[in-house]
This record gives sequence, C-alpha cells and structure tokens, in this order.
Amino acid sequence: MIGTQRKTPPAKAWPRRGAAWTWLALALGCDGAASVSQPADAASVDLVAGPDSELADVQVADTQAVAPAATALWLSVEDLPAAMTGTGAPTLVWAVAQGDFELDVLAAADPAQPQTPTVEYAAAADPAAPWQPLPAPAAVHAVTGDGQHVWRLQPSLAAAKVRLRARSSAATSPELTLQVVARTPALDPFDQVDFWRVHWGRDLGQVQVKLAGSAAQVTQTKKPNGTPDWIEALQHLGLQGGDPQWNAGLRTVLQNTVRQQLWGYFHLDPLSGGLTAGSVRVQLAFDDEPWPTAGAVKVSKIAVGGDAPVIGGVQSLFGQALTDANNQQADDDTAHDLGIFTTSLLRAILQQPVAQKLLAPVVPALGGQPFGNLASDAALLDPKLDPSAIAEPVAHQRAVLFKLVLRLLATGLSSLLAHEMGHSLGLVQPGLPPHGLLAGVDGPWLAGPSDGWHIDTPGPNLMQQGKSLNITEILSQTPAFSAMEFGYLRRRLLVLP
Repeated sequence: MIGTQRKTPPAKAWPRRGAAWTWLALALGCDGAASVSQPADAASVDLVAGPDSELADVQVADTQAVAPAATALWLSVEDLPAAMTGTGAPTLVWAVAQGDFELDVLAAADPAQPQTPTVEYAAAADPAAPWQPLPAPAAVHAVTGDGQHVWRLQPSLAAAKVRLRARSSAATSPELTLQVVARTPALDPFDQVDFWRVHWGRDLGQVQVKLAGSAAQVTQTKKPNGTPDWIEALQHLGLQGGDPQWNAGLRTVLQNTVRQQLWGYFHLDPLSGGLTAGSVRVQLAFDDEPWPTAGAVKVSKIAVGGDAPVIGGVQSLFGQALTDANNQQADDDTAHDLGIFTTSLLRAILQQPVAQKLLAPVVPALGGQPFGNLASDAALLDPKLDPSAIAEPVAHQRAVLFKLVLRLLATGLSSLLAHEMGHSLGLVQPGLPPHGLLAGVDGPWLAGPSDGWHIDTPGPNLMQQGKSLNITEILSQTPAFSAMEFGYLRRRLLVLP
C-alpha cells in the first residue's frame, strides 16, 4: 500500500515472550507476537535453493512432502506435506495456477525402483465421474536421501475442480482435490516484479543505554541526532569501536551478509540478486543502490531503525508491516510504527542476563572493549578469518565471539526483513484454502501456535510467531519460507476471494 494509508492494520512483529532467548529470536528474525489486525511475521522449513521449476534439475532429495509410513502411495502438490494434502478433517482444497503447478507422487522406500505409478483425474463435482489419465509430460523420477521414491510432473488441466489419485500394481493413493484456476491479475501476487527498497538511514532519535546492576534500560529520544538508529544499536552492542574506516567496513560486511541471506530466502541469483527461473519475482536494493534488474514499476519499501510502538504499556515488537492480500499494491512500511525496530532488538538483547554475560567483553555499558578497539581486532573483517588459527587467548576469544555475534545479528535482521516483507506480499492469509493459507486454523500441519497472519509449521519457518522458536531448529537449520508459503510466492498456490 502507498503512504501510511492502510489496507489493513499493520501486523505485529515479534514481541518478546518470557524466557524466549533473545539471541534465538534474532537468529530467526521473529517477533513473537500475533499480528495486529492483519500484518504478519515469520517461519518455514528448509527449501532447496535454486530453480526447482526446472524439472530436469529438480532436487527432490530435500522434498518436504513425505509420504506417511503406512501409505504406499501419496500425492502432493507444490511439495506440501502430507498433513496439508490428505483427506482428513478438514478436507483441504488447494487452488493452483492452470498450466503452472507441480504434482508429486511419493512412494515408500524401496531398494529397487518401483513401477512408475499412473496418475488419474476426475471431476470433483460428480463422485461417479470416470477416472481419466492425467495429461502431463513424462514424470521425472528421483530418490530422496532416505530412499523414498518421488515422481514429479506438471499437469495440463482445464480450469475446473478435480480429484486426483495415483495407482500402481500394489496400491492406490488417497485422493487429492485441486481447484485449477486461471491466474488473473487479481489472483496473481506477482503479475509484475515487486521491487523492494530497504532504507537503512532511519534516524528517529538518540538511543541511550543505562545499566543498574543487571537491569538494562534502553530508551530513545524523539529528536534525530544525525546517526541512523541501527548504527547506534551496533555501537551499544560493541560493534563500532574502531576508526571510521573499520566501523564502515563492519557495517558493509553486516549489510552484505543480510543481502545474501535475503537473496537466498527468495531464491534469487546468489551472485547478482537477479531473477532466475526458480526465483520469487522480487528484487531488492539497499538505500540508493541501483536495482539488480531494470524496469522498476511497482516499488515497495521498508525501513530499518527506531523503537517499537507502545502496546499495552510495553515496547515488545521487533517489526511490523502492512498486510496486502494477494500483493495487489506497492506497500510502504517506512512509517515510524512500521519496519524493523532495532532499538527494541537492542533492548531485548541487553535485558537478557545470558546475553549480558556473553557480550560483557565488548559492550561499552558493561565495561567492555568494543570490537575494533584493540589492535588485534584489525583482522576481524578478513573474510578468511579463522579463530582456531589465532593463538593469543584474548584475540582468539574475541574472534570467536565476533563471528557468532555477526552471524546471529545478520540472520536476525534478514529474517525480520523477510518476515515483514512476507506480510506485505500477502503472507499468511487466514482461513482454509482455497480462500486462505491456513493462518489461524488448527490442524495436523501445525507445530505451534497459529493466529492472525502467522503459521507455525515444522522447521524454522519465516512466517511463524516469535514464541514458536525452537532452539534445536535454530542451531541446525536455516530459516526459510515453508513449501506452502513458497508455493504462493511462486504464483502456483493461489488464494481465491
């Protein structure tokens, strides 16, 4: 949406919850709060990077659609898990883009390649309608890492509501019901490439930190002081203790890491950020830098910096954005109560006793020496930095801490940006498909709470709530959009009025 006029109220971005460890919140970029009205936040399981629309190059070894152990055959669309495609209660009917969606047939692990199943379809309106062979090119067969067989194909069906099933000599799959529809502009979240500009220069006031024992007070004045708010947050975290050149170099490294991670979330070209066959139709630019691709018409924007709005007497959000069902307009998430709230993030970190202990060697308010302040810190910005090769104890410990803080902070910022952008791109619309994307709906697909414009499916989902953070997931997996969210972003799973 343009300006501060709102299609719907902004979605809350990740408030802190009880003992939820702030570093983990940063690592996932989530806000922990339900959306206000209809803005949204973040969650997802790992997806295979690269153009998975290229059938010849499909990497189904990492497919999310896993057949239940007791089922010999299973059908999935756009890699959805079995819990989202079965015939349980409620029965889910997914809307798919005519001529542009992928169907998977999954079979239980078998040491030998089983017979290629036959896929059939019938009209959904008539239970007695005859089954017919599915019109589609030959399926591409692959075997997953755990030995499961997968056949992927791109059906060619007329616009209609249909039932599908797969059959082999040994089994018949449960039926999958799809609403095949033409992808009109009103249903297409990316009929144009969506250009997003991230503004890092927001300066809403001076950030101040006071510590009384273990209690941290982080406040922000209402008068700009000439320093972007996110840079002030870095200063208070002990990441700006060098000369101007070193400090600028640190900021460049952090921003470049955030950029690369955003490119990964949207499956953009890892070298240029440009569009590939498997990309979400999004282009990104920071501040005034040029776009990776020409032709910017639909331009949205989001700001980094500032403090969270006061809600219920507290400032607990890490981000907030407008929601835009089916991404029909350009959106402006740069109002003071929208975007990424770095002062709130700083407050959350410094109020955690564990974080205080971890950061004590570098945080100025804790009596630490900021990164960049010691002569040995000059090597920290070396892209080949290897702490294990540093023998001097203090320099070694600082290098280990530096790499950890930089990694978590970059992942937190990139995840927050992707989460809030996701809300303004139309994620996650409440209700059952084909009129929603399961936000706020209870079901076997959930791994945690789901309300507003959020959903928590297994894995570190970019569109889940912050209170759904899982320590094991954060340490072992990279946050990503779930298969369902990615299917929507790829314009293949559609949301009907």
